[in-house]
Amino acid sequence: MVASVKDLRLILELFFPPELAMQQAIYVLSVLITLYPIFLLHSNQLNEARRQAPLTGWKKTIQVLLTRAFEDEANGVEAWLTGINSASEYTNYICADIDKLYLLLGLTHANSDPSSFAFRSPPPILTTSRLNCRYCPPAHRNLIPSLRCRRKGKMQSIWVLNSSFEWESATLVVGHCTTCKADYYPDRITRVGTGRERAEVLEYDAEYLRVSKSGIWVHRRIALAQEKALQCYHSGWSNFADWINGLTQDINVTFTYRQSQRLFLEHFSRRLLISHDKSTTFTCTAHSSSKGLAEKVRAAIGINHGVIPSAMHHGCMDCTHIKRYHSGPPVGDGTEVVGSEAGPATAMDDAAVEAAPLPANLPEVLAQQPAPAEGSPRGYARLAVMDGKSLTHRKCALDVCERPLYNYKNGRFCETHLDLRSKCGIIPCGRDVRSSEDLTCDDATHIAWYKQYDDRFHRLSFPGVQRVILLENG
Repeated sequence: MVASVKDLRLILELFFPPELAMQQAIYVLSVLITLYPIFLLHSNQLNEARRQAPLTGWKKTIQVLLTRAFEDEANGVEAWLTGINSASEYTNYICADIDKLYLLLGLTHANSDPSSFAFRSPPPILTTSRLNCRYCPPAHRNLIPSLRCRRKGKMQSIWVLNSSFEWESATLVVGHCTTCKADYYPDRITRVGTGRERAEVLEYDAEYLRVSKSGIWVHRRIALAQEKALQCYHSGWSNFADWINGLTQDINVTFTYRQSQRLFLEHFSRRLLISHDKSTTFTCTAHSSSKGLAEKVRAAIGINHGVIPSAMHHGCMDCTHIKRYHSGPPVGDGTEVVGSEAGPATAMDDAAVEAAPLPANLPEVLAQQPAPAEGSPRGYARLAVMDGKSLTHRKCALDVCERPLYNYKNGRFCETHLDLRSKCGIIPCGRDVRSSEDLTCDDATHIAWYKQYDDRFHRLSFPGVQRVILLENG
């Protein structure tokens, strides 16, 4: 038997105090429904043939959990409006006739699944959090124009990936200002721009973010999960989308790679704009693509090469890298670290490690990047990064030479011994190579030897070749 509103009214009048807050009463009633399996265990223990005390451990558990439910004020609402906590009194009152209460709720041994009696969560309604237009000045009676419902009676059905990582159907209701023609979405505001295009302003505290124009919205908590996945596991857009789809295989909605990328851009665009103090001035084309949004954000925060002003307030005392230039008049060397104190080495300092001698063609002191002209932004530090997997030689291939390579990409010799490039790579030979692209002469034996070497070692890094040679030499 399904409980009706009449039964609900009777339950509230018989078992719940009138001074209990409405939200708290519904919450306690939900807890009572979830406690029904424990009540079945209590009843089963009482039905044993031997003498059994009426207060079992199961019923004590029900009393403890029910008292906690009466006292739980996690939603920020005061449970007892009179200020007098009567949780223990009403817990005992309910537990005395809890079997009759479950009968009124329609819970019996034949129908003992509490999930079918639990209160359903309402479908999400996505709309703006604003009540009045952001751009219009006060008008009649000094009131700011209120928002109207765009397309009266015509609501858009959408799919939402909620905070529990589950897809659910929702409804989108868009606000509209009849004065300035601005549309208010849950995560953005569009208004009349220059020309025929509409401009867009982002909402930075939006609970849901739109990731597809076809009606796909994602809870902000999913964006935070994507941020942590990127930070901790270096997960890309496609990997995160595959993970989401693996969790939600029971529904015919797919979180695509493009939507995962859009979620990343929507979330981090807001984070970056707030960090750079650009949130109040940033605008872009309404409903722009991912590429268009990224270009606009990059242009907005690209001033001074994207340096966050607050990050320049820190100067590391012990780091070997220059963190910032002097903000005051230059004193001493212009490349000194701000706040550093140069002085003679003491016994407390770490023992200096004797450095290996530099090659003859390298200067003792590397050229420093000059400070930028006054009023101009800082320049970039241009670096050359070489990976050991693609670096075949580290010095001149001639055994007696220790000079650096002339060409680090695919060279073998230093600048002094470049003429050896035209000689056969088999050392005792000395003949010219077949062509400029070959490493051996036209001797079939030398060609076969090099081919065997290349087939064996061309996939290895330089340290890997060294390990193989060490193993062969015992």
